[in-house]
Amino acid sequence: MNMKLVKTALLSGVVSLLFICGVSYAQPLNEDIQEKTNVNKEAKMNKTFKELGLTPDQQKQIKEQFDVNNAKAKEIREQIRTKREKLKQEMESDTVDRNKINKLVTEVGDLNSTQLRQRVESILLMKQVLTPDQYKRLESIHDARTKGIRGRPHFKRGDSHGPVDEKSADY
Repeated sequence: MNMKLVKTALLSGVVSLLFICGVSYAQPLNEDIQEKTNVNKEAKMNKTFKELGLTPDQQKQIKEQFDVNNAKAKEIREQIRTKREKLKQEMESDTVDRNKINKLVTEVGDLNSTQLRQRVESILLMKQVLTPDQYKRLESIHDARTKGIRGRPHFKRGDSHGPVDEKSADY
C-alpha cells in the first residue's frame, strides 16, 4: 500500500516536471514561422488583387498604403501595450496614485482614438484608389473571410455574447 503511494507520487512528480520543462522552454515565433506568415499575407493580398481586377497602379498604391498603415498601427499597438502595462503596475502598486492612473487611462484612450482615426483614414484612402464596384467586391470578400472557419460565426475580441439574431433582437 505504501509503495503504491510512493509510485503514484513519483509518477505525478515526473509528469509535472515534464510539463514545467516543456512550458519553460517554449519559444516565441521563430523567424521561419514569421516569414511564412508574411508570405501568406502577401499571397492573400495578391489573390485579393486578382479577384478585384486591380490595375498595376492600383496595386502599387494599395501596397504602399498597406505598408505605411501597418507600420503606424504596429507603433500604436506597442504604445498601447506599454501604457497598459504601466497602468497595471500602477494599479497593483501598494501606494495608488490616482493622478498617474487617470493620466495613463487618458493616454490609452487617446491612443485608441488615434488607432480608430488611422483605420478610418486607411479605409477612406482605399475608397479613393478603388472604383465603387471594386470597393463593394472588397467588402464582400472581407465579409466572407471574417465569417469564420467552416461557416462558424466569427467573434470579434470582446464580443462575449456572440452574433445577434436580428429576429429576436430588442431594438
